[in-house]
Amino acid sequence: MLEVSANSKYNVLATLYKVKGFIFDELREEYMDLEVTASQSFIIHSLIAHGKQNMSDIAKMLGLSNSTVSGIIDKMEKKNMVKRTRDIIDRRVVHVYFTEYYYDRIKDRNLTADVVFDNLLDGATEEQRAGVISGIEVLADILSNQKK
Repeated sequence: MLEVSANSKYNVLATLYKVKGFIFDELREEYMDLEVTASQSFIIHSLIAHGKQNMSDIAKMLGLSNSTVSGIIDKMEKKNMVKRTRDIIDRRVVHVYFTEYYYDRIKDRNLTADVVFDNLLDGATEEQRAGVISGIEVLADILSNQKK
């Protein structure tokens, strides 16, 4: 079995942190004129991709706590970006969706996650893109197996 040194483990973490920075920078650039934070942009992407969602699904998808997502949504509500409503049947469930005002601002923009990631990988060859996908899938499998 291949031994993994503490230094290589650190390199994995450092590389993930660097990649996260690139993604956040790209999102910041895409959303600069909309005056949103990177965290808010992830929620916007989620709502674009899936439409009206409940808070716990957004939190799960983004890997954040319900209270963190609630805080982000609070700020988005104050900017008239999203609305929250309680489910008619189960009042514990809170749905989030774009306000008409905000939807009108973004509907003609191509803000889907695939466009953002295409911008990030613009200079990569197909072989490099395949390597990135393969590496991320391996990492996801490893992390998934550790949770079992």
